[in-house]
Amino acid sequence: MPRSNDLSASDCCIDISNLSSIDAAKKINADRIHILIDVGDSTKDLEYEIFALKPAPIQVKLLGHPGTSGATFIDYLITDKQCSPPNLNYLYTEKLAYLNRTVFFGDHRLLFNDLSQRNSQNRTNFNETMCNFESFNTSSMYSVEKLYTRQMYNLPENSIVYCYFGQPYKINQTTLNMWITILKGVKNSVLWLLRFVEDTENNIREYFELNGINPVRIIFSNLAPKAEHLRRIQLADVYLDTPFYNGHKSCLDALWAGTPIVTLSGDSFVSRMTTSQLLAVNCTELIALVEFDYPRIAIQLGKHTNLLNRIRQQIWRSKITSALFDCESYCRELENLYLDMWKKLF
Repeated sequence: MPRSNDLSASDCCIDISNLSSIDAAKKINADRIHILIDVGDSTKDLEYEIFALKPAPIQVKLLGHPGTSGATFIDYLITDKQCSPPNLNYLYTEKLAYLNRTVFFGDHRLLFNDLSQRNSQNRTNFNETMCNFESFNTSSMYSVEKLYTRQMYNLPENSIVYCYFGQPYKINQTTLNMWITILKGVKNSVLWLLRFVEDTENNIREYFELNGINPVRIIFSNLAPKAEHLRRIQLADVYLDTPFYNGHKSCLDALWAGTPIVTLSGDSFVSRMTTSQLLAVNCTELIALVEFDYPRIAIQLGKHTNLLNRIRQQIWRSKITSALFDCESYCRELENLYLDMWKKLF
């Protein structure tokens, strides 16, 4: 069942959430659906039982769980050539249907358009940012002006702030070791993370301490509403991606906020998602191709203010016109791709 805010954009919506997998498949087949699209997570619910019954002539996987389904009953995976290079097509059970752009998109330009202009072009330490909510286009915003500062989040004013605002399950030991290398390479730096589970927080602090990093340099903050979250990302200097399993929405947020992201490009879909996003904003120099380069790039950004400022400005310029935040072009590309799939059937 689509989310309620999707219903108004639909010509027809049929609720099959209370049907069994067999009855749902029969309904889809009876309604003569040409292309059945999975936009969910194949590891949840019973939706793949429906797909396994092959109720539609063409069945497609789009986002949801990033990567191959491993299922023979999914005909196509919609992707791009950065996430799924043609030379790695043997890793997929589906045919690869390529968009002529990044497969990712964000609606930030529609919902958070006040962030399309920097409020202070000449900040040097990026310690504070002004938030004017009057131009926000959502009912949850208020017409007030608020100043966000590092002090609000217990961040040191004159330090380099590295951050990661994704789920902790994406952090593996290799990633932690690279983060330790970065903090050791930039003495006047801290790592800013989100607070999810107390045990996770304690384990991370303990691991850093065992490896020679004072745990006070690891700072945790609570989850926040989206508008505040986007603004506070601007207080950080560099966003550190998780190479094993890249950020998706969290990296979209960071790029819309204008914060550089350092990533390490791998072979799998999940380890190439941020590469796709960074290329969409013309930031190839933030993409490490080997493990050694990941901390090297992050340390360079932490030590060279001019480099950091230049890349920030590059992101701010590119994001305005980037396909990454262009929902209309994304829809047009998808429609053309679906038409091509249907034509190939005959």
